[in-house]
Amino acid sequence: MSRQSARERADQKRARRGSSASPSPKPHGTSGSSSKPTHRDLPSRNKACPCGSGKLYKRCHGASKSPDRFLGVSEEIVGIIQNRQTGETRTYRRDLFARRITDEHPRQRHAFDSRFGADVMDISRELVLATSLVAIGLENTARSNDTEIFRRLGAIAGNAVNSVVSALELVRQGYGLQAGIVLRSVVEAVAVVLDVVVNEGSIETYRTRRYEIEGVAGRARRVFRIVGPLYGALSNYHTHVNESHEVEYPIDSTGPAATAALRMVKAATALVGLSVELLFQRSIAQPRYWKRRTDGSLTFAPDPDELAILRDFPRLSTDEASEEGVILAWAASKQE
Repeated sequence: MSRQSARERADQKRARRGSSASPSPKPHGTSGSSSKPTHRDLPSRNKACPCGSGKLYKRCHGASKSPDRFLGVSEEIVGIIQNRQTGETRTYRRDLFARRITDEHPRQRHAFDSRFGADVMDISRELVLATSLVAIGLENTARSNDTEIFRRLGAIAGNAVNSVVSALELVRQGYGLQAGIVLRSVVEAVAVVLDVVVNEGSIETYRTRRYEIEGVAGRARRVFRIVGPLYGALSNYHTHVNESHEVEYPIDSTGPAATAALRMVKAATALVGLSVELLFQRSIAQPRYWKRRTDGSLTFAPDPDELAILRDFPRLSTDEASEEGVILAWAASKQE
């Protein structure tokens, strides 16, 4: 027959006293009818653990694991929040975000890939075309007078491709709002390429490193109309802190926010392809979207089949056949 040690008996005695203690007083400034969550102090290390195990807090969820180098505390539980109306209790552990990365993100990515796998392949195909064209174009312009400009703009295009991929990864993990912040930088990169390639004044300032990024979306809009509105929408609803940032979005890789963000990713992908083709159009036997006028200037003039593909590209594989792709469809059919 096993015998309890004096320490174990003392722990159990303290735990019973802690569990039968009277409820803690309400925090100052709150009432029992309030629906707002209220913060409850961490229990004493010698009181019963709030998880209901019957153990002392210091031997349960308050047990020391490893020193916290940021907060200077060793408790596993950082805070406990209880909603007085519903009685729901949330426990905030130190490893909350580590667990989100290791446990929740893989689940979100799996759910996303199961639903949107075909769209990921569409994006991959277009980005590979853009990436290979950058490599070919840089090789073909290596001995031109504007080698340095092509190299710098090619690097901008290459980084834009990587930004699209990172935005897609954010959507896969359920962060639709944050993906829009990254995509805004993609649209800005596209705007720089369009502006420098087409506008003579911008070419000179870019060559001499006097280029002004302010107003680039407006200048690029003269080349391709959708750039300005898309840049503005991403700035207003994603990058700038406003009403859209005042909503706590759930981590969801298949909900409405993720669906809208994925359309934005596909639109940004198409814009990157357009800008790279314009940048290295002399390396393409038959450009898909850009044609050269008799005066030597370039214009957006895809044939009907390519225009239809461009308009449909932002449409998701899960959309109904009657739904039109958003974003590029705003302007592609009206582009002159």
